[in-house]
Amino acid sequence: MVRLFPLLLLWLMSCGNDVSIAKQKIDLDEDGYVAEIDCDDGRKTVHPDAPELCDGLDNDCDDLIDEDADEAQTWYADTDGDGYGDRGVATTECTAPEGYVADNTDCDDSQVVVHPGAPEVCDGLDNDCDGRVDVDAVDATLWSADVDGDGFGDAQDQQLSCSPPAGYVADARDCDDGNGLVYPSAPEPDCTDPKDYNCDGSVAYADADADGWAACEDCDDLDGAVNPAAQEVCDPLDIDEDCSGAADDQDPAALGTGTWYRDIDGDGFAPTAAATYTGCDQPPGYTTILGDCDDGNAAISPAAQEICDALNQDEDCDGLADDADPSVLGQGQWYVDADGDGYAPTGAALILSCDAPANGTTNLGDCDDTNPAISPAATEVCDARNVDEDCDGLADDADPSVVGQQTWYRDNDGDGYAAIGAATLLSCDTSAGYVAVGGDCDDSLASVSPVAAEVCDAQNRDEDCDGLTDDNDSSATGQTTVYQDADYDGFGATVIVACDPSGNTVSNADDCDDTDVAVNPLETEVCSDGIDNDCDGVDDLCGGCNPNGPIATISTLNYNGMSYYMLALDPCLPYYSGSCCAPSTNQEEADAFCQLAGYCEALSFVIELKQSTSCYCHGACTNNAWYSPCCSGSDTRYFITEVTCQ
Repeated sequence: MVRLFPLLLLWLMSCGNDVSIAKQKIDLDEDGYVAEIDCDDGRKTVHPDAPELCDGLDNDCDDLIDEDADEAQTWYADTDGDGYGDRGVATTECTAPEGYVADNTDCDDSQVVVHPGAPEVCDGLDNDCDGRVDVDAVDATLWSADVDGDGFGDAQDQQLSCSPPAGYVADARDCDDGNGLVYPSAPEPDCTDPKDYNCDGSVAYADADADGWAACEDCDDLDGAVNPAAQEVCDPLDIDEDCSGAADDQDPAALGTGTWYRDIDGDGFAPTAAATYTGCDQPPGYTTILGDCDDGNAAISPAAQEICDALNQDEDCDGLADDADPSVLGQGQWYVDADGDGYAPTGAALILSCDAPANGTTNLGDCDDTNPAISPAATEVCDARNVDEDCDGLADDADPSVVGQQTWYRDNDGDGYAAIGAATLLSCDTSAGYVAVGGDCDDSLASVSPVAAEVCDAQNRDEDCDGLTDDNDSSATGQTTVYQDADYDGFGATVIVACDPSGNTVSNADDCDDTDVAVNPLETEVCSDGIDNDCDGVDDLCGGCNPNGPIATISTLNYNGMSYYMLALDPCLPYYSGSCCAPSTNQEEADAFCQLAGYCEALSFVIELKQSTSCYCHGACTNNAWYSPCCSGSDTRYFITEVTCQ
């Protein structure tokens, strides 16, 4: 259309002003039909009056493609798919519909074996469509005429057909089809009759084998060794040589019988004591050869090969089994494995045997056959002696397969501990400057590590790396022991153990009241004030009788050249300025005698006292008891009732 536009424009211009484009009729394909009625104005073969063609176009513009085309072809149904169609089922189309062919010569479109050119066979069908059924079939049988009706036909009169014609039979061996008494295997009872009734080429009275016996008397007139006078012998064909009607083992007169032995396992050999059978033919399961040593196993016989086996069987029945038999096959190659690790050293002696010898192995390569932990199958492990456990020529860190390597840490100060985050080394053995443990909080000082002792020091250093220093660490040593002097009187009370003691401290703990500066060992006791002023443990009473009983004192007395200890009882309190009963001049002596009544020579005594309300100024020995004097103003005295020497 683009190419035609300039031409149309020129044509219109040449027509002048009186010509209108709308009045022109366009027929581009020049087929005599303008575009208004032409369904394809680009093809001359397409217009309303065009003949329909087989070209895939709607040639006649009726909205149908290739229908009733002049050049359409007739196609025939091929139902059986043999390539030949049924002339009774046809359609006319440009191309063959599915299941249709151009040929229409099939005489039976339901049978794939029936079509022109098919081989005729005996199946009751006209296979080759020649109008004849089973005629000249390729599988027809050759039948022979049986005129005399004896079941055997004449080979000179034969026909081919699928079924036997009347009077014809399949067997063509009749030698006289005009005589019903003549046919193969017919009887010939009359030795004088010259006719060959059984079609074997001889007559009853003839002696074809010249053995002196007529055919009617001979059971095989073609074999001179067979006649009634012959000797029955064993033979492979079981021939009845003596014409007795029994052959070989069936004839008791047969010669040449053999002895056979029962072969249960079928290996061709029977055991020495096997059951026997005597006859012409070898029966199944029997043999002529003895020597089988195991008739229950076909693999064991004198013809078998001796082989290594777990049961040590004598396969060849020579009385020797496995390694004891020089002909044995299948022996293995073994090497002595002294340490039992499955490997023998390279160069070990070779041992050929069926069974593995003690400590035998098939593997070589052990580099230490005295140690079962060392072999090519072992795992290389780190060890102190750098042993090559897997026998690959490499030991410990030199072997890439080694296991058990340890991580070592850089120890800069040589105290056996590395700092956290220290450089590491993975190896079996440590190198100089490396250790196995970390935790050093100062890797520049050998005196600082987790095993160091915490000590008091001026820097408050954490020597044992537990996060605590000096007085904050209960394990610290080197503390100073002092005592707090709270009242500043020069005497302490509360103990203070510390690296750096604080507050007012002294070196003694003699103050019995560290809250009162007037109480300490240097103070003078004030009697009966309720305070132990001088810290001697007693608040001294101010005179008078002792409410707790007399105070016993011990003194030494020499008497008659011997030393004794003497008790004295003072009923008054210390610091008492009053008077007691004045003792007589012989009071001490009297006291001594009273004391000596107990014969005490020991320094320690257990004294039992009793009180008396009678006060005497002088004591006297009464029943070996000594009485104390009385304090002024008191009528109570004490006397000793028992003195026990310790």
